[in-house]
Amino acid sequence: MTTFASHERVWAPSVDGGRYEPDLHVTLRDGRGVWATTAEGQHLLDANSGLWHLSLGYAPPDVTDAAANALRRLGGTSLLRRLHTDVGPLVELLTRLLAPMDPVFFFATSGSEAVDAALRIAAADAHLRGRTTIAYLAGAYHGASLGPLALNDSPRYRSGAPSALPTVQLPSPAEWSSNPASCATRVEHTFAQRGADLAAVIVEPIQCVGGMVDVPGGYLRLLAALAKAHDCLLIADEVSTGVFRADQFVASTAAGFPADVVVLAKGLTGGLSPMAVVAVERHVADRIRSSVPMHRLPGSTQAGDPVGCACAVAVLRRCLTPELMQQRAQVAVALCRQVTALSQNPAVDRVSGSGHLWGIRVRPDLVGSGPSFIRRVTAFGLDAEMLLHPLSVGVIPLVPALTVTEPETSEMISRLEAVLNRLG
Repeated sequence: MTTFASHERVWAPSVDGGRYEPDLHVTLRDGRGVWATTAEGQHLLDANSGLWHLSLGYAPPDVTDAAANALRRLGGTSLLRRLHTDVGPLVELLTRLLAPMDPVFFFATSGSEAVDAALRIAAADAHLRGRTTIAYLAGAYHGASLGPLALNDSPRYRSGAPSALPTVQLPSPAEWSSNPASCATRVEHTFAQRGADLAAVIVEPIQCVGGMVDVPGGYLRLLAALAKAHDCLLIADEVSTGVFRADQFVASTAAGFPADVVVLAKGLTGGLSPMAVVAVERHVADRIRSSVPMHRLPGSTQAGDPVGCACAVAVLRRCLTPELMQQRAQVAVALCRQVTALSQNPAVDRVSGSGHLWGIRVRPDLVGSGPSFIRRVTAFGLDAEMLLHPLSVGVIPLVPALTVTEPETSEMISRLEAVLNRLG
């Protein structure tokens, strides 16, 4: 592995601070960027589009051109207290894609910051109505800053971090799947007891870091109905699932969860600029903004900068081209078939997902400790000449770029099967 003198000064954000992959030089093939090359010249097939954020692969030319043009036009102009010419086209596109929502947009620079902003918006709205508590699902991951960490029950992330918010935990998707009637009764009881104090319910339509677990449609619809009955906000955390990752632009609307607040990040800019968006229903935003003590929400200097906006517009326009829409649909069907076939592998416990977002859960007896599982799967992947991003809960995500072709997904599955065989 090629190393650099500064590496001992870089604190890698991993489960145990380890660095498991080689340093990369990027190579492009046909402008799709689903391959990476190590400094030693090893070609690696990226099965996870970076950290699920390189939605169009490494350095897509149209997005890099948009970024360069924005830099030349406006540089790093801040959106704070002013507008710039690149934000308008993005707002128009997002408004159309989020219909029937009537959104007002608040910008951030990461998924964690955007969830934090969504919680701040919910708290501001709740303050006007004397409410304080946020409800979340067990097994969730909503980010690593202090606000979102209050919605995470995993000691891996919560260690040493105080809870900054009053919260109430609802049953996990797995609990619902095993006994929906019992879970529904528990959830209804929670709303009956705590509903008058609930500011919002926050949900990932698919719990990604939690193990690629789908939240059942019946559960989402019950939460939506109870939230409406108790007049609390619905927040859809689409950081990982948004931007066509799970077929639709956002997974929550199609699943029957009509959110008042939608958080987008990850693939929104194709990974070329750190930007996230919080879409808020206009009537909620107006309610907050009409209250003089509560209308000021903190924003970061570079949130919604010209480069991020230009990149996001380029990504969305590319995703909406007929050619890529057709390719995505065909690949999604192929991926469903190919990943489902992996369930027959002796090392596999189950598979789940949709679109370009899948998870392969390994048999519990083959997992061991979280860090050990990550090391082994990553190493086996490198031996198979592919980049994997295993989760410490014993799940191997398969989250290829939206530009991936069917032959490349077939190659991914073949190499992934070799990894599973070694695990088994």
